[in-house]
Amino acid sequence: MREKPSSRPSDEVLDTHRMHGFAKDGAHEALDDPRRRRLLGTAAQSISVAFLLMAANVRKIATFLKAADRIEQGTIPRVRRRRSKAIAKWDPAGPAPPTG
Repeated sequence: MREKPSSRPSDEVLDTHRMHGFAKDGAHEALDDPRRRRLLGTAAQSISVAFLLMAANVRKIATFLKAADRIEQGTIPRVRRRRSKAIAKWDPAGPAPPTG
């Protein structure tokens, strides 16, 4: 019996898309911008893309190691707290009018 195909993409597909977005970041590697790698020939373009992907991977690893070091040292930034009241405490009628 065949399983029903899922409408949700698999985790592998999502990880691949995240990495593509990471490598296409215009502030860093900008893989999607051909003007950043002005080389003639398929081989030169392929080598350029390989180096850009390597740089993206190194950047991702460095970010991971920095975060792991901060966790180890206990210098994780404090989680921001909500400044507004929680929606569960919202009263549509508003405050009660004063009696008297």
